[in-house]
Amino acid sequence: MTVIMRGKDVANRLREEVIEEVKSLQSEGIKPTAAIVRVGDLSDSVGYERSAVNVLKKANLEVETFYFPEETPETQFLSEFEKINNNTSIHGILLLRPLPDHIDIEKVKMIIDPAKDIDGMSPYNIGKVLEPQENDFVPCTPAAVMQTLRHYEIDLQGKDVAVVGHSLVVGRPLSMLLASEDATVSLCHIHTKDMKGICQNADIIVTATGAIGLITGDHVKEGAVVVDVGTTYDENGKLHGDVRFDEVEGKAAYLTPVPGGIGAVTTTILAERVVIAAKKQMHSKDARFSEVR
Repeated sequence: MTVIMRGKDVANRLREEVIEEVKSLQSEGIKPTAAIVRVGDLSDSVGYERSAVNVLKKANLEVETFYFPEETPETQFLSEFEKINNNTSIHGILLLRPLPDHIDIEKVKMIIDPAKDIDGMSPYNIGKVLEPQENDFVPCTPAAVMQTLRHYEIDLQGKDVAVVGHSLVVGRPLSMLLASEDATVSLCHIHTKDMKGICQNADIIVTATGAIGLITGDHVKEGAVVVDVGTTYDENGKLHGDVRFDEVEGKAAYLTPVPGGIGAVTTTILAERVVIAAKKQMHSKDARFSEVR
C-alpha cells in the first residue's frame, strides 16, 4: 500500500511552530514582515503570489506586495528593488520568477540581501548547499523536499537517489542536500543516456522537470519513494506533476501528489524563514547597538 505524503501534514506542523515564534517576536515589539515582489502578470506568478500571501497571513505574518508592470525598465526595477531591500521594516523578500527577459535576474541575485533572501536565490545562499547548517536559506523548494522526507522518516543514508531535472532552482541544490545526508545521488537531465534505467534502480526518485507525466510506472521499482516537484498547467488550466500518479500509486512505498504535495511545504517554509530572518536581524541590531554603547 502506498503512503501518500501530503504536504498539508508537514505544513500544518511547521505553521504551528511559526505562529508561536511570531507571538514571541510580537511581544518584543517586532512584526515579522515579508515582501513579495512581482513583475508582470504571468498566471503562474499571480497564482503563487496569492498562495504565498494566504500562507504567510495564516501564520500571522505581515505581508507587503510590490507589483511592477512587465514593461518596467531594468534600471527602474533595480532601483525600486534596492529600496525594498534596504527597508528595515521588511525582514524577508520573495521575488517571483521568471522575470521579463529585459531584466537580468543575475543582477538581482547579486544585490538581494542574503539575510532577507527567504527563497535562497543569492549566490551566498546557494553556496550554503555545499555545507548546510540549521536555519540556512538554501533554495526553498529543495528545502521543502528535505523537510518532507524528514517528516515521513525516510532514511537517506546509503540510499540510491535519482534526481530528475538539473535546474539551479531545484535539481542541483537538492542533489547537494541529499549528498550531505549520505545518499548516493544520480543527477539526471535531458542529455542523460539511460534516465529510465537509473530511475528503475533508485530507492528514491525526485523529479522536477515540468514535463507532464514524464515518470511512469515503468520508471519506478517496487517499494521506492517518489517525490514529485513538477507543477505544470495544461491548456485547460489543470495542474499536473511529472509523475503519472495512477501508474505509480500502489507500486511506490511513498508518493507525493500534485497538487497537495511539496508546494504546500515550500510556501510554509517561506513563512518559517521570515521569522528566522526577523530574529537574526533583531540580534544583529542588538549587537550593533551594544558596540555603539
